[in-house]
Amino acid sequence: MKKDEPPLDFPDTLEGFEYAFNEKGQLRHIKTGEPFVFNYREDLHRWNQKRYEALGEIITKYVYELLEKDCNLKKISIPVDATETEPKSFIYMSEDALTNPQKLMVLIHGSGVVRAGQWARRLIINEDLDSGTQIPFIKRAVDENGSPEEHAIYVWDHFIAQSAAENVFFVAHSYGGLAFVELMIQREADVKNKVTAVALTDSVHNVWHQEAGKTIREWMREFFLIECPGGSLADTIGLCDGLLEIMKRKQTWITGKGCCLKHGCWKVFCFVSMFRYVEINVIHVSGQQTYEKMLNITNHQRNAN
Repeated sequence: MKKDEPPLDFPDTLEGFEYAFNEKGQLRHIKTGEPFVFNYREDLHRWNQKRYEALGEIITKYVYELLEKDCNLKKISIPVDATETEPKSFIYMSEDALTNPQKLMVLIHGSGVVRAGQWARRLIINEDLDSGTQIPFIKRAVDENGSPEEHAIYVWDHFIAQSAAENVFFVAHSYGGLAFVELMIQREADVKNKVTAVALTDSVHNVWHQEAGKTIREWMREFFLIECPGGSLADTIGLCDGLLEIMKRKQTWITGKGCCLKHGCWKVFCFVSMFRYVEINVIHVSGQQTYEKMLNITNHQRNAN
């Protein structure tokens, strides 16, 4: 230490340094609004460097907090079987990192002073959090990894709910049926007000597992047509006689749990019965004239087939 060098005793918080991150993620002095100044004391490079390093350690902890609070990541100690006396490290990962069957993104930072969640400490201090941390990558990955249920709700909120159509009809297949039921649970009043009929094919929804309320279940009994719901074949044919006609014409055999040759083929076989169901529901909302117009269209489509 130089004779006139102050003690290497620095604050342990950003506030103690009189710095804070603004709404743009930029590190700024609380009083002056100026960016970080490295040469806080002239001709004391060693002291300035130690001050910079102390601030960097605080920022590392700050980024850890952002990973957990803003990005909803979990801190996982490694090795997973380490004893109390063994050295440990840690990683951060999302709740579904090990269970998501579709994709997994792994971010690896460099060596040196940077830690989990950081690309470059210098950029965090001199530029902003978006430039120096991995947080934009994490948030982008999370946003693009939304569940089908979240996707359905987003599309409803931003598009379907804003549409001018008075009568909305849904046709959902397989997991799409589960996604629609979740939409019903989250937006019950809006869906009831705008949706006229719902046709599900080979749906995997479960009103009990998804905890759909009594009012939703009652609405479903009135407005839902379910093709091959996993029940008996007689129930399925009872719901849609047009399906039986199609199967006879196509000479298709149904086996097992209400399924045919391949999962997904029901969209083809249920076409007529689904449109017949829609036609019937149109009568209650739009009147006989609209119904007859739609019936002519669908009859033309049937004859073309």
